[in-house]
Amino acid sequence: LKSNRLIEINFDYFSTMKNILKLDLSYNNLKRIIFESKSSLDSLEFLDLSFNQLVFIDSIEFKMKSLKTLYLNNN
Repeated sequence: LKSNRLIEINFDYFSTMKNILKLDLSYNNLKRIIFESKSSLDSLEFLDLSFNQLVFIDSIEFKMKSLKTLYLNNN
């Protein structure tokens, strides 16, 4: 989902993707990352949120138990 001009994303959209390991959301216009339910991405190991306009991330550290790499630079 890199470079798609996304403004907001709700991680609950990925709740059915139990085995996703890598998610690249860099180079969008993301301002908010939201978790509306108790869904989680337990298998996610890599998340790139760099080069966005993030001002709000909702409890990301509690929802991704396997996360090893997180990029937040240039926000």
